[in-house]
Amino acid sequence: MMQTIKNALHDREAVEATDLPVPACLDKGRSQRGGRLWARTLALTALACTALWASSQNAPLTNLRTQLEAVPEGGWVKVNLNLYSDVWTPADLRPLYGSSNPTPFTIINAWSGFAWDPNRGDLIIYGGGHANSPGNDVYRWHGATQLWERASLPSEVIYNPLGFHQTIDGPFNSPIAAHTYDNNSYLPIADRFLVFGGASFNTGGPYMVEDPAGSARKTGPYFFDPNRADPNKVGGLTGSHVQRVAPHPEIVGGQMWSNRDIFNRYPAASMPGSFVNGVSGYKQENGHDVVYIGGYGPGGGTDTNLFKYTVVDVNDPSKDTMEKVGTYWVTPGPAAGTYDPVRNIFLATGVDPTPFTFWDLSTAGPTNKDQRLFPTDLTGGFSMTSNYGLDYDPVRDQYLLWQGGPDVWVLKGPQTMALTGWTMQKAAAPTSATVPPALLTSGGVRGKWKYVPNLDVFIALEDANQGNVWFYKPVGWSPPAASGLPTVSLTAPAAGSSFVAPTTVTVSANASDSDGTVARVDFYAGSTLIGSDSTAPYSISWNASTAGSYSLTAVAVDNLGGSTTSSPVAVTVTGGSNAAPTVSLSAPSAGASFTAPAAITVSASASDSDGTIARVDFYAGGTLIGSDSSAPYSISWSNVAAGSYSLTAVAVDNLGASTTSSAVAVTVGTASNAAPTVSLTAPAGGTSYTAPALVTLSATAAD
Repeated sequence: MMQTIKNALHDREAVEATDLPVPACLDKGRSQRGGRLWARTLALTALACTALWASSQNAPLTNLRTQLEAVPEGGWVKVNLNLYSDVWTPADLRPLYGSSNPTPFTIINAWSGFAWDPNRGDLIIYGGGHANSPGNDVYRWHGATQLWERASLPSEVIYNPLGFHQTIDGPFNSPIAAHTYDNNSYLPIADRFLVFGGASFNTGGPYMVEDPAGSARKTGPYFFDPNRADPNKVGGLTGSHVQRVAPHPEIVGGQMWSNRDIFNRYPAASMPGSFVNGVSGYKQENGHDVVYIGGYGPGGGTDTNLFKYTVVDVNDPSKDTMEKVGTYWVTPGPAAGTYDPVRNIFLATGVDPTPFTFWDLSTAGPTNKDQRLFPTDLTGGFSMTSNYGLDYDPVRDQYLLWQGGPDVWVLKGPQTMALTGWTMQKAAAPTSATVPPALLTSGGVRGKWKYVPNLDVFIALEDANQGNVWFYKPVGWSPPAASGLPTVSLTAPAAGSSFVAPTTVTVSANASDSDGTVARVDFYAGSTLIGSDSTAPYSISWNASTAGSYSLTAVAVDNLGGSTTSSPVAVTVTGGSNAAPTVSLSAPSAGASFTAPAAITVSASASDSDGTIARVDFYAGGTLIGSDSSAPYSISWSNVAAGSYSLTAVAVDNLGASTTSSAVAVTVGTASNAAPTVSLTAPAGGTSYTAPALVTLSATAAD
């Protein structure tokens, strides 16, 4: 064992000597887990792991397909090669819950669900939340490598004076941890992981934000961008990571989260009250991602209503829409739900004696009532509890349910939607060599059971420490064709081209897929992703500002997760260097004074001579008080206590160079009770009167 550890660490040093980033499966994470991982992953070498990790976002799932071919239909196979706990955030980088330091165990254990990313073949999970964990770190299991990886480090958490917890960089830059129930979804068109939250840390309510008037209001949902995922970056802004033990200046912000803030565009009376016990289902409609989402309210209470959330443009949240399509009538606290495109219904689990309810979406609207569904139990013994997970099987037009252990239940309905003709039966006992144990997570399965279109299987997650990933191979397995990978070739620039930095180079590719569609084309300079395009003609603008020789490639990814890498094109960039940006504070003025609690607008001017400004971070002393990524660069610094402050702005350009502005000193004072002022306005000085006289006196006064 010790020799295995020594070999693994030696190989890790070899990896660090290359220009490849160190994968999470090799990251010891400042813990003692690094060496033990290799004994559990079939003694893979560090270099082999690096090769797997570098290609994981684009690799087809041929390794999993091969394993599934050996599994009998109706059988199980456990497919994770490392443990979820191997890649947990180290203790010194986790936010505290009071005096305790909960592990990411709670992200799986506490009332959570994952989403399946069909573009990459990845399982993605985020959770924690109310009374469990404040950590908003994200994790993913790569189907291509069969390895768990940390996708982001967690943010530090603060308590807002308005009565809710938030991340230190604010609700517009990252979400607080939350129970996710069956709420997490993946949007393959937008290519984003979508979280609605539920019971947020530590209020147990929805995501909250402070509005300009200083009041609290609801916010969200959030997108997480897997293209920006990095195990050693915090998900939000630079400086927002946990610095309780040490400053860790090597940790920067990945800006992986974005807040769609749809609650700011609709009246509260028409929006969900919260997403506690929420259920969700996905569909594509008119070329857009659509998610049906169950939520409490509007107006509070614990009645589940159904809403339809549509994403029109990933880059423009103002085009998102939310509409109520179903109202509560009989739904008894669903645990899982799914969309059925054949019958055009949203089906949800219940609790006996009401095992299922559904909304008929052909009559969608604010008054569309849910209805009970009672299938005939053909094999006997089925009892609905809140532990079940549920998803729709589009290949065989059926629903599969699982609540841990080896047993799977099959629900089938009539081809034309009706209340009768539904049947439930237990699937045949699996004959595979291994099967899942009884569920070991306290919140039930909920959203930890999903259909995987890439492989025509169901995926289950159990054991909040080990993160065991199981595939269930349904009877009548019909895997996607092993052939039919996309084709791709670079069309520009031409091989041997030379450019003088700084310059912008157009990198283009042709891509097609014979048995599906091209989901996106990723462009690389060496091992560095320089851009992606999901719409033909596939092209990006590459900011070539550093001299060197580059090998450009394009990776086409199809709708089933298969990928092909183009032949490389060698180009040269000569001269030039990345000039640092310029920045100066434009407000407030030096020496300005305010009265506590103050609301101060802090603004800056910034430019970059050979690129673009990525963002401007604003600081009061060493504390980050906000960031802005679009000109004019400005933030609102609210509830500022009395004191003297030194304000600075830090401009960061598109290549990571930064400049700090000159400091501006301001003062925030406390209100004082000054004496009023008064002066006589009549009679005029020196006026003479004859007694007995009536003299009118008048004055002006101010305070």
